[in-house]
Amino acid sequence: ELRGTPCLPLHGVTKPQHAIHRGRQFGKDTNDLTVIEAAVASMGDKAASMLRRQHQRAYSAGVWLGTNPRKRGYESLTCYVQFRAPTNDAGEICSLLAAELARRSNPRAQYHKAEVFLYDLVDENDIQTDLFGEVNTTNIQKSAQRMQALDAIRNTHGHHTIQYASQKLSTAWVPRRALASGRYTSKWDELPEATLQ
Repeated sequence: ELRGTPCLPLHGVTKPQHAIHRGRQFGKDTNDLTVIEAAVASMGDKAASMLRRQHQRAYSAGVWLGTNPRKRGYESLTCYVQFRAPTNDAGEICSLLAAELARRSNPRAQYHKAEVFLYDLVDENDIQTDLFGEVNTTNIQKSAQRMQALDAIRNTHGHHTIQYASQKLSTAWVPRRALASGRYTSKWDELPEATLQ
């Protein structure tokens, strides 16, 4: 600021991201595939939502699972999926990741943390068709309309108004918050109250 005149804008121009990651440590270690699928669906939905807000699509996605590194026998697993056409459809992303996890996860491993990542990002209008007709533009348009409707409902009525069924399979993965501090700067209903008598 120079003599009351701002010289730099408060928000600079941001470059599009090259990858989007969403991860979470589980409230309790688990080898239950239903719990892991619910966690991956929730993280994948959030990552896809961020992708749509940035007007991008992803050609590739992946999921990483890891056991507790402080316990003996640490192991991790990374699964990748690629899409024939770039997508920001949370349902498509999560269903392919869940299928890959079901095929490759170790049923004896007690997983401690998961992370979903989207990469090979392009602008949402950059859809490359092919000579063999394997990229179905009609399906891409229907997917875009479905995601627009989903986002419109969530923007009006809240993010948890409508969710994928796989997100509701279990809440056992949700981190424990019994000892969390109050969110005094962001939640009115968590402000401490004082009464005078």
